[in-house]
Amino acid sequence: MYDVMYQEPYRLIGRTKVIMLPVDGSRDSARAASVAFELTEMTGARLIILHVINMGTVQQVARMSNADLEEVLERYRENGQKLLESYKAAAAEHGIDPELMLAEGLPSERIVKIADEEGVEVIVIGGHGATGERSSAVGSTTERVVRRAKCPVLVVKRVEPRKQKRRPTAKRS
Repeated sequence: MYDVMYQEPYRLIGRTKVIMLPVDGSRDSARAASVAFELTEMTGARLIILHVINMGTVQQVARMSNADLEEVLERYRENGQKLLESYKAAAAEHGIDPELMLAEGLPSERIVKIADEEGVEVIVIGGHGATGERSSAVGSTTERVVRRAKCPVLVVKRVEPRKQKRRPTAKRS
């Protein structure tokens, strides 16, 4: 027999005041946004939409293209701001005015740190990020966030549609 620990009613959803949605432009990120918007509508919580520029990627791109690091970083900042604005426009369609944040660093670390600083009560995150690697159940950033966050993390992943079983058809004579 399993012991079930008592949880105060409405603790997670009903009393949620701050929700974080980390975004990276991936399909799973867009799916997570739909869930975060619905959760925000249900709770009336403050929604933080966060995009983290992976500085390791920026440095690698600058090295490989022999470009100035600051120029590459500025392009990433511009693209990140455009991404955030597109999510803000989508949130507005739900009557939500989110707070936008653009950060730099290792995404999983920045997500967890900002969540702590902002008093986030639920992080809604896509199962896989923009790299698109699907060899595991969740992507590496998502896994690190789940392991390190001090608040609940709702992982939204793509579910492959079930294949329809073909029914045998009767032969006509």
